[in-house]
Amino acid sequence: MMETHRDWLDRSADLLWGLVLLCLPVTSFPFIPLLGSGTQVRPLSIYPLVLLLPLLLLQILRKKVNAWHPVFISLGIFLLMMIVTACLGALLAPVELRGQTYFDRALRALITVVIGLGFFLAALWSLRSQQQLRSSLKWLYLGLVISFIWGMIQFASYKGF
Repeated sequence: MMETHRDWLDRSADLLWGLVLLCLPVTSFPFIPLLGSGTQVRPLSIYPLVLLLPLLLLQILRKKVNAWHPVFISLGIFLLMMIVTACLGALLAPVELRGQTYFDRALRALITVVIGLGFFLAALWSLRSQQQLRSSLKWLYLGLVISFIWGMIQFASYKGF
């Protein structure tokens, strides 16, 4: 009984990872309220990513996925430098740019880094074998084809064909 549940968990995580990759080309999805109305880049793949990360954490708790990876040392240094740089930037009394204060821009940058970190962790924890990598490439190629077809439809409607 427990083995069936784990298989279901693995299949669900693989399906959600595939949906993340499939939705990756859609970067202007309008229904993401967290990012604000002024943000032009709103990836649709955030939705399957938000569903995928708890499943990956559950797999980590069940010891199916190794949570630690040596790249986390470099990532930690990068995040530390990012925080130090943002704090030092605030000390320079930056001017308002395009109607946004420094703290608004820093908050938006922090949200972007958190979203990118989510994608990074999902990729790191989802791709554990060569078979999963091949499957991921198929999802990416399918997303590329769908994006190309949608772009051609938009082009045709714009040109009036």
